Amino acid sequence: MSVGPCDVCGHPFNAEHMEAAFQAAHAALREGEVAVGCVLVHTATSKVVSFGFNHTNRDKHSLSHAEFVAVEALQERLSPAVLSSLEDYELYVTVEPCMMCAAMLALNRIGHVFYGCSNPRFGGNGGVLSVHDNVYCSCGGRESDRAVKLLQNFYEQENEAAPDHKRRRKDEETTDPAP
Repeated sequence: MSVGPCDVCGHPFNAEHMEAAFQAAHAALREGEVAVGCVLVHTATSKVVSFGFNHTNRDKHSLSHAEFVAVEALQERLSPAVLSSLEDYELYVTVEPCMMCAAMLALNRIGHVFYGCSNPRFGGNGGVLSVHDNVYCSCGGRESDRAVKLLQNFYEQENEAAPDHKRRRKDEETTDPAP
């Protein structure tokens, strides 16, 4: 587990904030959502000001990723004059932001991102594309194994919201095909 400052820019890492992101991810898992959680932290005060976890199954909305939920919650509390960008904030998230979330964070000029495991399928912070380049610094590999285990826990259970042809049913016996 990497607990030191950011390998890229030296920005300090706070393990308590990452722990809060994992607590949000556990909440997602309990609600039958993909186990991704995050917290937004005001950099100057080191205070968690917002959190989010995936709500895509509940909301039936593709924008209900943890990062969008956290940013929207903060935007609802602060006026546009106060919150013109996220440059004074940092994000701790259990999984590398997808390309869509990385683009949203870049457009809102987030100050810094720390994430748990990489996202080799949809990652926007270098996993697939580097959407964040020249906008914000991103540092991954923070409790990567723990983040992967949470995702595995989600995918081992039946996702009632998945389309039938993609749903993995608990009652179906899985067998290896004969040679």
